[in-house]
Order: sequence, then C-alpha cells, then structure tokens
Amino acid sequence: MRHEASRRTLLGGLAALPALTVPVIAATDPDVAYRPQLHAAYAEKRLARPIASVAVDYSIEDQAATLVMRRTWKLCDEVLALPTPQTLCGLGVLGLAAAINLEGLASLQGGVRFEDDDRAVAVARAILAITREPLPEGFEGWGDEPGYFERESAYLESGLGSLPAWAIKEAKRCA
Repeated sequence: MRHEASRRTLLGGLAALPALTVPVIAATDPDVAYRPQLHAAYAEKRLARPIASVAVDYSIEDQAATLVMRRTWKLCDEVLALPTPQTLCGLGVLGLAAAINLEGLASLQGGVRFEDDDRAVAVARAILAITREPLPEGFEGWGDEPGYFERESAYLESGLGSLPAWAIKEAKRCA
C-alpha cells in the first residue's frame, strides 16, 4: 500500500511540473562536412604507406609520401580542434578523425606500450561504437588486435601503393 501511495505522489508531482523543453539543434556540426575529406585523405594515405616503407630517405617518393601523411594528420587535427560536437553525426566524424590519427598506436612501439595511446584508442572505439560511424575502407586496426602486425606487414610488402599527382608535384617543387 505504501509503495502505491509513493508512486501516485511521484506521478502526481511529475504531472504538475511545467513541461521541460529540450532545445532542438537545427544545424549540423561543422565536423560533418569533413567526413568525405577524411575518407579521401585516408585513402591517399593508405596508398602512400607501401611507397613510404621502401622509399629512399629524402627521395621524391619519400617526400611525397610524407606530404600525403602530413595532410591527413593535419585534416584530423582540424576536426579534433573544432568545438565539441552537439550531434551524434558530428561526434561520429570526430571519432573517425581520432581513429585515423590513432591507427596502429595501441601496438608496441620500439618495445614500449604507451598508456595514453591506449586510453585515446579506447575513447575513439567508444565514440565509433555509440555513433556507428564506420571506419575508413582498409583501416588496418588500432594495433592491439590479433594478427595486426601480420596484416600490416603484408600490406606494406604488397607493392600496392601509389602517390597522388599533387604530392609528387609538390615534392618536386620543394626538392
């Protein structure tokens, strides 16, 4: 009986409260506009990695591959520096940028595992899970998955790389 009275009191009290309104966000987050750019930059970076792994230091190929990777990281940094997203869609793009930036960082680097990288990877994974934002095509992994090193080595040794014309042109201009 007491439980029923408490329940009625609570429901009556809730009904007497003024209606709560939640502001509707009509505009999308600025992050959302970066999604196609992030996917395109990641695709270029992925194709540049096999070239970077075999290029002679300071060669045109090495410099062009470095330009591609720097462009990708700069784009990710731009997204990560935007104001906090207010929508799941914007949050998903933030997670995508973080994932691209953190690819492979949960692995042992020089025999050392960095806890901050592990934490950042955990946050990125959670964001992507909540938002259901897909990883870019060809994403190798965070570095802590079974078989990561084997997949990574196989890809780098596959000879399937290429460099975009803009990067080669810029590398030649700077040489």
